[in-house]
Amino acid sequence: MKNGVVHVCCADCGLKMIHALEKEGICNQKNLTLLFDNPNIHPAQEHLARQKALQEMFIEFPGKVVLANWEPDRYFAEIRVLQEKNLQFDVWNKKNRCPACWAVRIRSAFSYAKDFAMDFVTTTLVTSQYQDIDEVRVIGKHFSKKTGIPFLVPALIDRCEATKGFYKQNYCGCMFSLVERMGEKYNIDISRKNHDK
Repeated sequence: MKNGVVHVCCADCGLKMIHALEKEGICNQKNLTLLFDNPNIHPAQEHLARQKALQEMFIEFPGKVVLANWEPDRYFAEIRVLQEKNLQFDVWNKKNRCPACWAVRIRSAFSYAKDFAMDFVTTTLVTSQYQDIDEVRVIGKHFSKKTGIPFLVPALIDRCEATKGFYKQNYCGCMFSLVERMGEKYNIDISRKNHDK
């Protein structure tokens, strides 16, 4: 039976991925490592809330649950590099910042898989209705090519699956998405183009 690493962003998406892997008979839960490594999540209290929900939901999980330290510097370093390479890089544009965020986390999952000789990597990012699944696939395939470890996207993911009974976040995770969410809630225009004049 194959051993795999599942990068997990939250409990909700974690459940969707586990159910998809089970439906397809890809591996047993005991052969899975759930890796919670999300340096993008802001602030620290939000990171802890999502981590706690994951721990509570998977308290009897027969596989392994790995909780990485909260290291926002890793996320911001990625953003800074992109800004230095491209002066037009705009953090308020999701098409700019989101792939950088996904890359940080997927890279970490492949690094873990390589260190522990795992058979495949996947991420709960592909279970979300709010992520660009095609772009996540491109990033996953990029690191798969670099490491020789397959990137797996189950075909039977139910992205509309309803889950309940634990903490659920109301924004994607990074500080930029939090500001955008607050802007939407209070009908405030936070777009850069209206403030650079």
